[in-house]
Amino acid sequence: MDCECADMDKKGDRGCRSSGSQQAAGSLNEDVIAVPQQVKPGKDTVKINEKKKCILLSLSPRLYPQTVVMRASYRFIDDFDVIVDGDPLSTIFVTIKAKKEDDASYSELEELASAFFRELIHANVEETQARRYADTRNALIGAALKSMMPSVTAKEKGDEKQGSPDKATDSCGSC
Repeated sequence: MDCECADMDKKGDRGCRSSGSQQAAGSLNEDVIAVPQQVKPGKDTVKINEKKKCILLSLSPRLYPQTVVMRASYRFIDDFDVIVDGDPLSTIFVTIKAKKEDDASYSELEELASAFFRELIHANVEETQARRYADTRNALIGAALKSMMPSVTAKEKGDEKQGSPDKATDSCGSC
């Protein structure tokens, strides 16, 4: 990806913007890095803007489906502003920015990016396991519900034999 780092502060920024991202900058919050248009696999996956205290992640939906990205992003929204954007068929962009303007160093922002990737892996494994064991889980729930049903119907039949007052008035044809 061609980067034009002239747009960024030479001292504090270690990320860069693509030339096509300037059009997208108007639609995004001014405090957030603009979204690059083209991402090559394995390159430019993480961009850190130390001056603006934010991180831009470019994710492949083949590796991290949209549901996984949303689940991982949701787990970060209490402490950070998280923006998910992009095309769920080509590239998903996640921007993470601290809600408080504290003095986060570059290494702290790197750790935050690593924590997000750990959460992505965690969410991906959870989703894979949920899909893998869905049939077993549904069978167990169905068996549990089915085992409860005969006891409920037997209890109702027992009430009919004892002649509950409500049932007696219902069976009276002249009332």
